[in-house]
Amino acid sequence: MKKVFAIILGIVTLITAWSTIKMILALAHTDQNIYMSLAPLPINLSNPNTTVILVSAIIYAVVTITLAGLTIKLSKSK
Repeated sequence: MKKVFAIILGIVTLITAWSTIKMILALAHTDQNIYMSLAPLPINLSNPNTTVILVSAIIYAVVTITLAGLTIKLSKSK
């Protein structure tokens, strides 16, 4: 059961990591017309503020690191 939960948690971790990468890339293009979606959330933003992108990137990074740690802890054999 732990292995199945670790696989599901790993998939969620990959989704949040992809969202973190998208947020970091969006920071480089804030001067252009961008349309950004927050992956796990049903929110779409058109031309978001730099602060919104930065806060989202930080939150996604923390969530990704936390989920990765939990995934590693669950996947280790005892």
